[in-house]
Amino acid sequence: MSLSSMSVSIHSATVNALLILRSTCDRVVCTLRETVELSLIPLLPYLPNGTLNTIEGWVASVRFRLHLKKPRRTKLGDFKSPKRGDIPQISVNIDLPPHAFLITLTHEIAHLLTWSQHGSRVRPHGPEWKACFGALLVELSMLECLSPQFKQGLQAHAQHPTSSTHRDAHFYRLIRTLDGQSGPLLDELAVGTPFELSGRRFIKKRTQRTRCLCLAIDEGVDYQISRLAEVRILDDHRSMPG
Repeated sequence: MSLSSMSVSIHSATVNALLILRSTCDRVVCTLRETVELSLIPLLPYLPNGTLNTIEGWVASVRFRLHLKKPRRTKLGDFKSPKRGDIPQISVNIDLPPHAFLITLTHEIAHLLTWSQHGSRVRPHGPEWKACFGALLVELSMLECLSPQFKQGLQAHAQHPTSSTHRDAHFYRLIRTLDGQSGPLLDELAVGTPFELSGRRFIKKRTQRTRCLCLAIDEGVDYQISRLAEVRILDDHRSMPG
């Protein structure tokens, strides 16, 4: 599926809409209404410089709500198709650094555009979504404002888009580097290394395909944790229990 075949034009520059920004203790909500030209200016502080106009073009013909959420442990963003009489919703965690915010928002916009074209008839991360997401990434890769390294990463990821950035280890590490995140990843730790994650202590036991088997020290229970989880190495380098 090419973007030109979609009924929603991602290149339309204007739409009759009103952006209402409402701040609450737990979220910022952008609601699109049919009255004046669309503006997503409130997103500027969260995005890499120079990317906003492209994003505005993608969503110019689509009505939706955008929620900027406090940090969530289980997700970076999501898309919700509308109930009868409502409009679709996108949410993105407000604590994400610029490159991670951009990719998460693009991921969810791909859901929005795919839903606008196909409704609920296709799988959430099926070929239709992958084609749309890949096309958006390619468009981002043509922006002069982005670094050559990031543009190369966008083009590579666009060839095989994944349902989660974590599933593309090279691309995920690139985003972390560009956003200045230097904490160690679980995948980088040697077997037997004790570490802390979300306030809980673990010991790495072995590496699997996409996750690591880890022992929760205080519980004596094994857990599977993403290889790309950012962790804090504990000073106590005791041996792993048998």
